[in-house]
Amino acid sequence: MGRLFKNWRRWFKKQPWSLKWFLLLILLNPVISMFWDLKAEEGGGFLSPLQLAGMATFLLATLHIVNERLKLVGYEMFILFFGILLLFNNVIILSINVSISGLGFLFRNLLPLLLYFYLRRVIKNRVTFEGILVTFLIGSTIPVSLFLYEFFFAPIKQVYTSEGRGGFIRLTGFYADLFSYMSYIIGDFIIISYFLLKRRFHFSLIQYLIFFGIAFIGLIGLSHQASWGVFVSILLLLMFFSRESKVSRKIIPIFIIGGIIGGGYFVNTIIKPLYGKEVRVFTGEAGQETALNGRFNRWKKYFDYWEDMSTLNHAFGVGFSGHPSAKTMMSGGMHSDYIRLGFSTGIVGLILYLLFYLSLFVRKRILKKPERFLLLSAISIMLLYAITANPFGASGALIYLTLSSFAFIALKPSEIYR
Repeated sequence: MGRLFKNWRRWFKKQPWSLKWFLLLILLNPVISMFWDLKAEEGGGFLSPLQLAGMATFLLATLHIVNERLKLVGYEMFILFFGILLLFNNVIILSINVSISGLGFLFRNLLPLLLYFYLRRVIKNRVTFEGILVTFLIGSTIPVSLFLYEFFFAPIKQVYTSEGRGGFIRLTGFYADLFSYMSYIIGDFIIISYFLLKRRFHFSLIQYLIFFGIAFIGLIGLSHQASWGVFVSILLLLMFFSRESKVSRKIIPIFIIGGIIGGGYFVNTIIKPLYGKEVRVFTGEAGQETALNGRFNRWKKYFDYWEDMSTLNHAFGVGFSGHPSAKTMMSGGMHSDYIRLGFSTGIVGLILYLLFYLSLFVRKRILKKPERFLLLSAISIMLLYAITANPFGASGALIYLTLSSFAFIALKPSEIYR
């Protein structure tokens, strides 16, 4: 591992500014994100460090896209036309109420799309892509260290879940929400697993125990339903792609022994309380409106608005509907990317968005096991979190990992394995 970081330093120094600013963003993001709560009177608001970084990212990515032409792969037409619908609806919303906050709303919604097309231009080979992965690992040292300090010593900030969610304590430290920690815990797990499958890391049994231990401590300390589902899917992918290898021979015994020793305690004290409300809904002991922290009631409210809109709005988005709730329907307040993007780009846009992921899934046939694991892990993040969260825009630093992976996979096999 030490050699990997040593090589990274030499690689980083040689990179052009067109890529280096993005690498610096990844490195500095854990610190910048701590300033999420600056007030306007303290120089915050739209001009806070966090929003300045977002605005600079938007402008620098746009500048590079304009200055460097790129021939898209066929399936990228899906995400391009999806993006056109997203842009159209957001511009309409901004034109109705031109303001700094409205401009910020447009920047937030379009930034992931711009980042993807920016990354398609700067990721031209495996070396660049893996350099970004190592940059992510280095940038994660601050949030992961903070989280471990909170977990083992003294919590900085605690958020309590409801009794229906098990009454757990979530640790969020200096950050706005749990995704600031979770994005690095899950992101690091994927990246290290990728390098293990590439045989770039060689772990001892103790190192494997630390590797899995940090991931499980993170999931326990953050008590987030969707993250458990995402992590389990990634873990199963790792076990599948590492079968008949040294990695599998070490991790399978760890889980067998761990299951025997603490499996019952784990299920009864963590899993059952965390998912208890959904189980009660499924068995009929609780009303459907209580599931997913009451999201069903919120979704029903806005779908009632959507049903009253025109067929064109159903097909292409609510931005031009003129409805007073259209902006809210296109915001992260929907707590589901399927619903948010469905409202933002219509049924047509949502289908295009999902076809992009389907095309990526089909593209895995050209990849070897480590790259397949990486691709399927990134797709799992985007599609599983999208049920109750907004990964295409509000998944913390994970967006850097997922979009970089998709941009890398778009390369020709000769460029991927050169």
